[in-house]
Amino acid sequence: MDIHDLINNYLGRLKNGDACFEEFFGAASWCVEYIADRYLIDKSFIDDVVVNTFDRIAGNIHKFDGNGNGYAWICKIAQNEALKINRREDRPEISLRSLEQVATKEKGVSPEESLDIGRALNELDPADVQLFESKYLLGKSVADIAEELNVSIGTVTNRLKRIYKALYKKLSKR
Repeated sequence: MDIHDLINNYLGRLKNGDACFEEFFGAASWCVEYIADRYLIDKSFIDDVVVNTFDRIAGNIHKFDGNGNGYAWICKIAQNEALKINRREDRPEISLRSLEQVATKEKGVSPEESLDIGRALNELDPADVQLFESKYLLGKSVADIAEELNVSIGTVTNRLKRIYKALYKKLSKR
């Protein structure tokens, strides 16, 4: 049984009133932690994302139809919880590790230039930074980002263009 089937099985049992929440937590908490680590800006909130995600699952188990992908469902809940925390908390500076990724992925970008990019990013809205990181640091496709955000590809493309223009404007002033 793969992880998708296992999680669907647990969610079906929970929906039917089976008292298997501790088993479910043990089986699924690692993937929630992974999603939290991937999306949180401040990693000290991973436990908060895990707790909030399982609270939301428990409160919304009646909405799970049993035919869908339970793994994707809980991953989406975890992602939304992480993004909520990112919006709620004051954003720390972009990590040097992320900036080094920009410098090594993009030819011709020096470490000094990547620091300028980091400073410019820190002046943007956290949602825009998240979108920028998804596209340029994590290498996600526009289609994948659109699906994750539940918006059209055109919306993501337009937002990326707006972010690019804002970064260009900020960097050209330096």
